Amino acid sequence: MILRLAGESWVRLQELRCRFIRWQNRGRPRLFYFADSRSVDVRRRYTKRDPLGFYPAGLVREFQSVVRIVPYRHTTVVDFLWEYEKCAAWADIVVAHVGIVDFSPRPKRDAWENVYGLKRERYDEVFGREAMRGHLEGCMDCEYEGQPTQNLFSLEMARESLLPRLRSIPNLIFVGCNGLVPGWEGNYTRGRPANMAVVMDYSRLLCGGLARPVAFDDWGQAEIRRYTVDNIHYTPEGGAEVGRRIRAAVERCLVQ
Repeated sequence: MILRLAGESWVRLQELRCRFIRWQNRGRPRLFYFADSRSVDVRRRYTKRDPLGFYPAGLVREFQSVVRIVPYRHTTVVDFLWEYEKCAAWADIVVAHVGIVDFSPRPKRDAWENVYGLKRERYDEVFGREAMRGHLEGCMDCEYEGQPTQNLFSLEMARESLLPRLRSIPNLIFVGCNGLVPGWEGNYTRGRPANMAVVMDYSRLLCGGLARPVAFDDWGQAEIRRYTVDNIHYTPEGGAEVGRRIRAAVERCLVQ
């Protein structure tokens, strides 16, 4: 309990430091950064959400940045769209490192109750209530932990409803997913669904349909083992590589 409270206090202090740095950087390009748990060092138990503790720190220090790191228990692409509206008129550049929660197969009940059930209005606003219910009433051809699996929306829903919304955001840099090494889970001890590789179908769809993607199709199995701790979350070296690629994408935005 004491360590958890100390960690939370440290994160709040670092968030205040980010605000001060943003004030110091007034006059520089304004960047809105929104990310899921891939933006944190998951090995840090109590201070993982420290905005200056992993690769986003470089963006905080160099730009006038508003940073939202894992603001929800399940941080999704519809959360990003909702939060973006708050600063759409302010941001010069937008970085979205989201989607893994939405794309990933999970027990069907979990998808219904713990993700869609908590964000119903946001999903329905993007995809439509009937489309969401129709998708979630189905299931994938794979079980996990004894239950049928489903993710949050189909590829067709992503193509028809999500991609146009993302394309409408000026100077959006969308950060995709890396592949997975079959039979290797790293430090993730529960194991993942056998159909987990479907996340790459979604990542390729969105990265291929957007003007400024950051993709990782060039990572082979050796790089995935080197740059991630569990096929999903990054090692410090992996985080540095992701940060370098995002920084390069931002630079390309600034010179266009």
